[in-house]
Amino acid sequence: MKLFVTGSRGYIGRNFIKYAIKKKHMVYAVTRKKENKKVKNIKWLVGNIDRDWKELKAADILIHFASVGVLNKKNNYKKSLEFNVFKSTQLILNALKYNCKNWIIISTIKEKKIKHLIKTNKSKYDEQNLNYIITKYLFSNICKEISSFSNINCRILKLSHVYGGDEPAHRLWPNLKKNSKTNKNFKMTSGKQLLNFSHIDDVVSGIFECCNFKKKNKIFPQEWELASGKSIPVKNFAEKIWKNNNAKGKIFFSKSKDFDKNNYPINKKILWKIKSRKFE
Repeated sequence: MKLFVTGSRGYIGRNFIKYAIKKKHMVYAVTRKKENKKVKNIKWLVGNIDRDWKELKAADILIHFASVGVLNKKNNYKKSLEFNVFKSTQLILNALKYNCKNWIIISTIKEKKIKHLIKTNKSKYDEQNLNYIITKYLFSNICKEISSFSNINCRILKLSHVYGGDEPAHRLWPNLKKNSKTNKNFKMTSGKQLLNFSHIDDVVSGIFECCNFKKKNKIFPQEWELASGKSIPVKNFAEKIWKNNNAKGKIFFSKSKDFDKNNYPINKKILWKIKSRKFE
């Protein structure tokens, strides 16, 4: 397959590209910075996602990872809207222009609560990256509309909590690993929030599986929650990582806050199930 991939430097995007080239598929990888590494089966495309990329004409599938604001707690709504909606929409219109009609759109499971969050106005204290969630929700709806009227095979994959591998150092799993191995104490939230933890290796293999549009039903657009289907409290996840590393320090959990009530249970009717592994 020939894959047109955005977000090639992001956590999930870069791991997906590694997986795809190991499977000997060709990747057109969009990057904002010049990539000096010469890697077999990759053509680096330096520029913005909304550029008129003629490589879309050769691509079998567009896989859109790139987004703004997923980890930025102070993310500006205007910047989110510009990238996650306007530039991303231009990307899929360009794909349509060049007859690339198989799309994998990577989104977040938090989309399912966006209407509730807006209605109850809880955003002011419990959703630090609400701008990201709103704009991803808007873009998903645009993709579904274009898919319906333009005969596009569009799959929107909503991811839950991805961990492992070369995960950014400031996130939960790397910090747990680091502190447990150095025998330091660790302070975190109450850990009451329920999350579906999916290992990065299982996620990228699951996304690759979704590239086979002959699998599952053939009515498009489609929305799938890509996960193992097993949700646990964050506290349990932290304690398992701590125990597996034989940590001598202690985890201190804070008092429960409103944020801990924001659970994102998996909808088994639209679950695209991936592997579930023991936490390392």
